Parts: sequence; C-alpha cells; structure tokens
Amino acid sequence: MRVRGAERPPAARPFSTQSGIGTRTCRQRGKVKWLTGKVKVRFLLNFAIEGTTHESSREEGSVRKFSNVAVAGIVAIALYFALAWGYDGLRILTSPSYGLEDVWRSQFVFAIGRLFNLGPIGLIKLAAFFGALKLAVACICIVHIVDRFRCMVRGQPDSKILEAGLILAVIISIAAIGPAFWTHTSDLMREHTVQLLIAAVAIGLCIFERGRWAREANAEIKADVAVDKDAARAAPRYHA
Repeated sequence: MRVRGAERPPAARPFSTQSGIGTRTCRQRGKVKWLTGKVKVRFLLNFAIEGTTHESSREEGSVRKFSNVAVAGIVAIALYFALAWGYDGLRILTSPSYGLEDVWRSQFVFAIGRLFNLGPIGLIKLAAFFGALKLAVACICIVHIVDRFRCMVRGQPDSKILEAGLILAVIISIAAIGPAFWTHTSDLMREHTVQLLIAAVAIGLCIFERGRWAREANAEIKADVAVDKDAARAAPRYHA
C-alpha cells in the first residue's frame, strides 16, 4: 500500500549521453592524433629513404660513367703501346745492328754503354735487350686488348699483367729520358716524357678499376650475408 504524503524515491536516470559523447570524442581525437603522427613519421622516413637512394644512385651513376671513361682510356693507351712499341721493337730486332744505326733514338743505349764501359758487342746486346722489352710490352698490350673484348661477353679482364707491362714501359722511358736530358735533346726527351706520363696514367686507371671491382665484390658478399641472416630469422624453429 502506498502511504499518502510519502516521498517517492528518485527514479534511476539512465547514463548521461553528453558524458558518453565527450569521452568518445576524446578517444577519437587521440586516435586521429596518433594516426597523423604515425603518417608524419612514415612520410619523413620515406622522404629520407628516397633522398639517400637518390644520392646513392647519383654517386653510382657518376662512378659508372668514370669507370667507362677509364676503360676506354686503358684500351686506347694499350693500343698506342701495342702499335708504337711493337713497331719499334720489330724495327730493332730485324735490323742488322739492332737499331744502333739510328743514332738519334739510340742515345740512351750509348749512354748506358758508356756508364758500364760496354764494347761494340755489349752495345748490340743492350740494344737487342731493349728491343725485346719493347716488343714484350707491345705483346702484353695486345693480349690485354683481346682479353677486354672477350670480357665484353662474360667475366672480368685481368689488368695485373697490363700493369706489369706498363711498369716496364715506365722504367724504359725513365732510362731513355736521362741521356736525352744530358745531351739536351729536347725532342727525344719530350717523346719519352709523354710515353712515361701515358703509362703512369694507364697504371692509375687500372688501379682505380681494380678497386671498383673489389668494392662491388664486397658489396655483393655483404648482401648475400644479409639475405642469409634474414632467411635464418624467418625460418621456423622446432623445439624438441
């Protein structure tokens, strides 16, 4: 029975819709901020990665262009020594006096002969020795040029043999520059100096090429090791 005059208990009100909407809005705002921050971080990472890849690609492109120029220079210098020194070596070895009749070009032979007190037979043997060295350098250059054309199909050329031949050319040129300087023969000194500089430039280009091949080989080895590590991590592990 309901007693008159008794107060009614307050009716249970449902959960306030305004507080629920406010909480939901705060959550949505926090989620939006988190997503925008994540997007910004990803965008910055992608931008940095693209910048580094562009810089590396530019460096690789410049190195590749220089390496192509280096290969062309090596082949041109090898062809020069093959023709010039091959002709000179054949001229000396096929001559009855082994090139000593050309007094102007044989000045370094006579100067070395006076230094070691060589007689006529010694001078002839010395001239034949230098002629054989020039012909050997020319043959080495020809072999390297053939090896270059072979490596256009597959493989890499071995430039160490060419470097040895060019070092020999540098030694012969230095031996020829001294007598030309002492006798004040400017034309002969200029000719041997140019040959010395050309051989030195070719040696430098060969060293640069070998260094580039070594860096590429090391990069391939590191890439293979990284792939093997990733494959080992991704492989399923079975426990006994």
